[in-house]
Amino acid sequence: MNKSSIKTKPLFQHLTGLCVLAGVLAIIMGLVYITNLPGLTSDATGSTLLWGWLVLLNGMFALWLALRGNQGHGSNKAGIRIRLGLMFLMQLPPILLWFLYHGQVISDGPVGPVGNWLWSLPHITLAVASAYAIYQLFSTSTT
Repeated sequence: MNKSSIKTKPLFQHLTGLCVLAGVLAIIMGLVYITNLPGLTSDATGSTLLWGWLVLLNGMFALWLALRGNQGHGSNKAGIRIRLGLMFLMQLPPILLWFLYHGQVISDGPVGPVGNWLWSLPHITLAVASAYAIYQLFSTSTT
């Protein structure tokens, strides 16, 4: 066993953990937006439902890729990079909107849930985890 294989094995385990974390967070977020949990989202609209489904499916696929293993193989590594990149990009609109609508009613009627920037924290967490995992995947890339 050479030193490089000893050194890289924990890194890939760490990356798998980050990918699993990102996938699970995306699945939870997608379910929150799809099921329209009371007080967490505004009235379910086509755009929030679509966003929820896209995040849910992206998270499920990323989780499957991470648990599948073989992250050293190019096709799986590329798939994880794409999924994590999509996860990162998909978090930017909700982060911006939660900050933009802080303190305002976020429904079409005069009464409804009030936006709060704190609801952006799960999105920020997912964006940071995705960005860090992508950075690690590219910095250790040999392909």
